[in-house]
Amino acid sequence: AVSQRPEVKKFLGKAPLRKFLKLIGLFLPLGYLVYPDFFANLVLVLFVTSFGFDVTRFLVPELNQRYLRLKKLAKEKELKRFSGYTLFLFSAFTLFWFFPKDIAVLSFSLFIVGDVFTPLGPVFVAKKAMPGKTWGGALLIFTLAFITGLFLNSLTPISFSLKVLALAAFLTAFLDQISVSSSKPLSFIIDDNLLVPLGTAAVLTLLI
Repeated sequence: AVSQRPEVKKFLGKAPLRKFLKLIGLFLPLGYLVYPDFFANLVLVLFVTSFGFDVTRFLVPELNQRYLRLKKLAKEKELKRFSGYTLFLFSAFTLFWFFPKDIAVLSFSLFIVGDVFTPLGPVFVAKKAMPGKTWGGALLIFTLAFITGLFLNSLTPISFSLKVLALAAFLTAFLDQISVSSSKPLSFIIDDNLLVPLGTAAVLTLLI
């Protein structure tokens, strides 16, 4: 059964709450479409709060250890670096405040959907593409991102050509392949939470 595959078990057992919270994060770009001012300010407040918490736990080792013991919410690599929540919210803030609305919503939505399900990539093609990445993950991200773009085109005021949707899906998959996940303090610079949504939005903004 597919549910018994090692990759599926790993996906279901590895911080599923974080994946669920990220998927819920789709309400941010979708809400931004309808109430741009409110959601732009909301992500700013959420980012500042998360950033402040990270800085505080860096300064208070006991708080940091308590945070890291929350295995369903925290990752060991976040001991000395900003959490995925802070990086995720920083991307949302940057996209909502500094990029065209349609591009911001498309880039962020595609990233969220692709990132949540990319661990299932080895179920389809397990061959390595990049260190820690697989061709299956890249293909899955591209497919899900393109389908997500089609849904946004159909169900929201967003309107992009199929070529642009395909380009956005390709960028989402490609940038995910070259992103890294490391415990090194400055590795967040090319963390997928930053590189994928901001990189996709930047390229689309330049080309469209």
